[in-house]
Amino acid sequence: MRRLSGTMWRLCRGREAAVAAQAAVSILEPLGPGTELAWAYASLAVQRLSSGENQAAIELAQHAQAIAEPLGAAEVLSDALNTEGCAAAVMDRSWTRQLRRALEIAISAGVDEQAGLAFANLCSIYCSERRFAEAERYFVDGIAYCDEHDIGTFATCLRGGQPTS
Repeated sequence: MRRLSGTMWRLCRGREAAVAAQAAVSILEPLGPGTELAWAYASLAVQRLSSGENQAAIELAQHAQAIAEPLGAAEVLSDALNTEGCAAAVMDRSWTRQLRRALEIAISAGVDEQAGLAFANLCSIYCSERRFAEAERYFVDGIAYCDEHDIGTFATCLRGGQPTS
């Protein structure tokens, strides 16, 4: 159901993506804490972020982190930190700690897609805040990282949002 949610989201079928993400949580919750449940909460958090429910996204992302961290599930932990940071930024709250931690975890654990996502989010949010010098650092480092690790999706995102002052 979690993977179906991601597929529906990529097909621009947001309502169906949210329903599938919620179903994943409902199915996995009775089984207790595990990596898949952490992923289900992280996916639901992304769906809430996509629909503008930023406080719900933060709470779900934090719940995913609380499950993932003791399990050493670096990929989902990084993903949930990314979501929390993005939702916090939209709400004009502190966001840099979450996104920088997401990047650090992703790089140290070798989860390249999550690192690419963190680089792209850091660059994008810094640009939206007109903090171009800080955005430039993540742009340059992110392009180098994505090119070196063959992460075309996030390299394209970074190039498309290149900081300009």
